[in-house]
Amino acid sequence: MENHKKKQQDVFVKCATCFGIGYLSALPGTLGSALAFVFLPLIIFFPLSIVYVVLISSCLFLIGIWSCDKYEATYSLEDPKEVIIDELVAQIILFLCISCTFGNSFEPSVMLLLCITSFGLFRFLDIVKPWPISFVQKNIHRGFGVMLDDLLAAIIAFLIILIIPYVLL
Repeated sequence: MENHKKKQQDVFVKCATCFGIGYLSALPGTLGSALAFVFLPLIIFFPLSIVYVVLISSCLFLIGIWSCDKYEATYSLEDPKEVIIDELVAQIILFLCISCTFGNSFEPSVMLLLCITSFGLFRFLDIVKPWPISFVQKNIHRGFGVMLDDLLAAIIAFLIILIIPYVLL
């Protein structure tokens, strides 16, 4: 029975810390967000319909809630820095939304620029935590709160990306 618990613990720790990558950097949130670039070629060259984006995003978000919940409960920590699944999932969701919205409308180089811009916006919002992100972080706890503040930062970054063309034209 003890071995089963250890294996189960290993699974949620690996999920929460993205296979230990969260322990490797002085800037684990930025590293967690940057990990999403590994998936970017798939996201850019194979844009998905909104149905698949919602399905994939929901599954990733639920895995994040579960692993963050288990990590916080096991180690008696609240939103520890080494837990980076929240940044990774939020950034992937942001990339998926950009791909789904703009699809084949732009050349891959423009899509890459949009994704790099979204990365910078997301990191800024996640670090500065303007309202309503700060409200969520202070008032919603456990795995859901850990995931939700980053998802909210991704949504705001996406809305800014949508507005940029209208401001520039």
